[in-house]
Amino acid sequence: MKEEEAGGISEEKFHALFDNTAVGISLVSYPPGRRPTGQEKMTLCNRAMRDFFGYSQVEMLAKPIADLAHPEDMARDLAFLEELLAGRRQSYHLEKRYLRKDGRNVWGYLSASLIMDGPGKPVHVVRTVKDISLLKQAQAEAQANEERYRLLYDDAPVCYHSLDMKGYFLDVNETWLKTLGYARSEVIGRPFSDFLHPDWIPRFAKNFPCFLDAGLTRDFEFDMLRKDGSPLSVCLNGRIGFNADGSFRQTHCVFLDVTEKKLMQQALLESEERFRCLAEATFEGIFLYDDQGAVIDANGVFAEMFGYAPGEIPGLPVTELIADSVTRQRVPGVAMADSDFREVTGCRKDGACFPLEIHGKGIPYKGRLVRVAAVRDITAVKMAENTLLDINQQLEVRVSERTASLLRINQAREKEILERRKIEEDLKRNEAELQAKQIRLEEVNTALKVLLQESSAAKEQFEKRILLNIKKLLEPHLDDLQGLLTCGEQRACLDVVRQDIEKISSSFAGRLSVQNFDLTPREMLIADYIRQGRTNKDIARLLQVTPSAIDFHRRNLRRKLNIKRKNISLRSRLLTLVG
Repeated sequence: MKEEEAGGISEEKFHALFDNTAVGISLVSYPPGRRPTGQEKMTLCNRAMRDFFGYSQVEMLAKPIADLAHPEDMARDLAFLEELLAGRRQSYHLEKRYLRKDGRNVWGYLSASLIMDGPGKPVHVVRTVKDISLLKQAQAEAQANEERYRLLYDDAPVCYHSLDMKGYFLDVNETWLKTLGYARSEVIGRPFSDFLHPDWIPRFAKNFPCFLDAGLTRDFEFDMLRKDGSPLSVCLNGRIGFNADGSFRQTHCVFLDVTEKKLMQQALLESEERFRCLAEATFEGIFLYDDQGAVIDANGVFAEMFGYAPGEIPGLPVTELIADSVTRQRVPGVAMADSDFREVTGCRKDGACFPLEIHGKGIPYKGRLVRVAAVRDITAVKMAENTLLDINQQLEVRVSERTASLLRINQAREKEILERRKIEEDLKRNEAELQAKQIRLEEVNTALKVLLQESSAAKEQFEKRILLNIKKLLEPHLDDLQGLLTCGEQRACLDVVRQDIEKISSSFAGRLSVQNFDLTPREMLIADYIRQGRTNKDIARLLQVTPSAIDFHRRNLRRKLNIKRKNISLRSRLLTLVG
């Protein structure tokens, strides 16, 4: 009796626990040896399971489990279930979608395990389902937020990086990579100092621990190096991220590329320095004054021009620097934006006056309109103008005198030109006459050349006739006379006569034969003696010269007669020429 009461109480407690648990529980029976198909139905389910699907007890037990699951998730559930029934698994867990009665999709966390009978055969499958729709919704929202954060993180216009406690990179965004020209794999895990300008590496080693202690840094400017080696000036803001227990997790730093800003600032400083140098180096005095006529600033030339120390210029009224009253009255009334140019009389600190040339215009200065003016001491210019005026008057007189003189010279030149033209015409006529005479002279020269040629031919013919007459007329008589002479003296005289006749005839013959060899008279005489067979001694004795002189003439004769071979006799060659 007590056991029955105890069993009843235990069963009551089980049903109370089964129905009131917050997790959906169901029992599904599977016949032994059959593969699960999803058409199996629950044999028991609790209130949490019914509330999860929105069905009543009767409706739940009448529904196949496949009708309660999302079609896309059922195949995976059946695969695990088959392994469970085959004994290859003790249990399995699965996140899957389910279909409620109202048509909504809900997410559940499924856990399945077996209930065995005595022999160890599977009898029931216990399926518990926990509603995780809110968790899935939160995960989806977190994922969406993460995607939005990632888009914001990667596409942010500022460079972001995160470092660990040792200063090594944990993460960078795309803007950081694009700005410095690196790939992500080239950055993550490397020390931050690898990307710094060499001048800043020691400073980073000193300042990074201070940043870790302070937990925050703002507007810290330093220089980095891009991958191509070009410098990059940045302005960094950073803070430390901590874990829940307050320990260091990572740094969060963003920086802006301020290279152009730095260059612009440097250019501005250089521009201001150049302007100051130009203002001090210019030969003109330059000053600024406000709408009340008070000097704001001036260069050294201006202070020196008016005899003031540089510190005495700011605040000085412009009217104290101008001598004439009319201009002093005009200064406060001049519109600041107008541009003017005029000459005034300046007043130095010692009271001396001097002429000035002033050119002013309005410019913006520190949010207000002021006037900048350039002044130039024109004392020397005025003196030069007076000197030029005197010189101009003198020049006008000289120009008048010079003009009259030039007119006279011009008239004389015109007369001279007319005379020259007349002379040129006479020269042209004379030139024409000379050309005609030249033509006539050329004709006469041509005729004379013809006459000379004819005269030379006649002379040669005459000489030939003389030689012929000598041979025909004299030689027979000489031969007859040779036979009549009896004494030696007469024969000697006859030999002299014969030799003289031979000289005369040989002279004619020599001129006829050797005239084309350009021989001197002495060479022609020696050639006649050689042709007669006389020796060098005989010729030297007859001409009263040394034998060496005769040798010299013989060599010249051989050269002029073109006798190169030594075995050719000079006398034989002369005989052939004359013959």
